[in-house]
Amino acid sequence: ETLLHLCAQYGNSSFAAYLIQKGADIEAKDVDQWTPLYFALAGGHLAVVVTLIQMGANIHSTVMNGWTPLYIAAWDGHRDITEILLEAGANVNARTSRGRTPL
Repeated sequence: ETLLHLCAQYGNSSFAAYLIQKGADIEAKDVDQWTPLYFALAGGHLAVVVTLIQMGANIHSTVMNGWTPLYIAAWDGHRDITEILLEAGANVNARTSRGRTPL
C-alpha cells in the first residue's frame, strides 16, 4: 500500500489530492491489485472517490475477480458513489469472472 491508498481508505480527500499533485501514482496497486479508488469505494468515501475520478482515476479497471469500481460500489450499497460512477461513464455491462454485471 502507498500513502495514497491510506488516504483513500481513511477518507482524506484533500491530502489525496495533494499527493497526486505532487506525483503520487493514482493507479498504484496493492498486493490484491486494488488501486486507491478501490479503497475509497470500499470505505464509502464519496469525497475521495470524486477527487480521484476528477484527477484521472481509471473507473474501468478490474481486480482479480473481474470486479470493477461500479460493481464494488453497487455491491456495498453505496448509491451515491454508484451514481457518480455512472455519471462518469462506468460500464454497466462489464462482467465479473463469474459473468455477473454491476447492476
